[in-house]
Amino acid sequence: MRCVTALVPVAPLMPPVGVDAVALSSSSVLVSWTDSWSASDSATAAVYTVRCGRRTQRGRYRYVNVSTTTTTRLDDLRPHTEYEISVQVSRARRHSTWSMSVLVTTKHARTYIVLTAWHSCVSLLWHCHHRPVGPFICWVLLSTNSIAVVHSTGCVYGI
Repeated sequence: MRCVTALVPVAPLMPPVGVDAVALSSSSVLVSWTDSWSASDSATAAVYTVRCGRRTQRGRYRYVNVSTTTTTRLDDLRPHTEYEISVQVSRARRHSTWSMSVLVTTKHARTYIVLTAWHSCVSLLWHCHHRPVGPFICWVLLSTNSIAVVHSTGCVYGI
């Protein structure tokens, strides 16, 4: 007696859809997506992998594993840099293809300013970043002897 095993075709996993990325700050991005299988196949837990890389360096990616949620926050990114992000779903040792990529640009980095005043002298110090983080337009210094009149009678200096 021979035992015959029939192979049952397995439907391929569909990649996540509706991938969206929003820049939260100069170094973090919030990524969300929709898994079309989550409602119909709740018996198998899904694990998601988020792929993130700078647009100018294709092929060099950072991978983040996310389990059970369809939202994650990516941190430690560069300021004012465009990133390409896509998501893959894995279930029971099967992997989908990567989702369609979305592009997001992190926000500009803030410059820290310290203002110290002595009698009739003012010291203004600021911290510049060690590498360019975006377009630089100019500094504007407003000067007045009263906070209430800064918008109407103050002096403006371009630096």
